[in-house]
Amino acid sequence: MTRAGLAIAAGLHPNTLRDVEAEGWNPTASTLLALESYMEARRPRQQASAA
Repeated sequence: MTRAGLAIAAGLHPNTLRDVEAEGWNPTASTLLALESYMEARRPRQQASAA
């Protein structure tokens, strides 16, 4: 997935992650929250083991 694709999937502007690998990249709290929410929603869930 491209940076722009990830940004769009997380509900962000396509250019939001353009400089993500730059040393001085300083995301806002709302950017981090959007990325966290996107990744958390796609994280595989563990099924509870039957006891």
